[in-house]
Amino acid sequence: MTPRAEATKPIPLGGRLFRAARSTTAERDDYLAGRIALSGVKNVTKEDGESPVDYVERLLGHLQASGYVDAMIGGLLTPLEIDDLEWTPAIAAETAAYAGQLHEPKDKEQRNVVLLTLLLDFFVAGMSSSAASSVSSEADENHPVTH
Repeated sequence: MTPRAEATKPIPLGGRLFRAARSTTAERDDYLAGRIALSGVKNVTKEDGESPVDYVERLLGHLQASGYVDAMIGGLLTPLEIDDLEWTPAIAAETAAYAGQLHEPKDKEQRNVVLLTLLLDFFVAGMSSSAASSVSSEADENHPVTH
């Protein structure tokens, strides 16, 4: 995952500081991809004629209905005090529990903004990676490795 540079700045959420991961492990990528799959989110693109507000409301509503918002937050955010590569599913669970207990309106709004911003960044990074992988696969088919 390669989030936008500004997303790596400290992200206040409640009384704690987090950041978007700058570097992820395969375990973390699988964790987040698994939660996305479980959420049923398939169409993250804006539909023709859909206003930006309607798009955000549709995507957020689907994510909220899935019940996986906080689990995704746990995969997207790293507590500021730890290194990205120290992330574990247990840290994701703790972060998710923390995010789920936010009660101030500004913190709940920030939670939703963080979710949508970082999740869309994750999808964009994934699409870029898939495109590069596709080009690499085509090259491999044209020039198979021989032993």
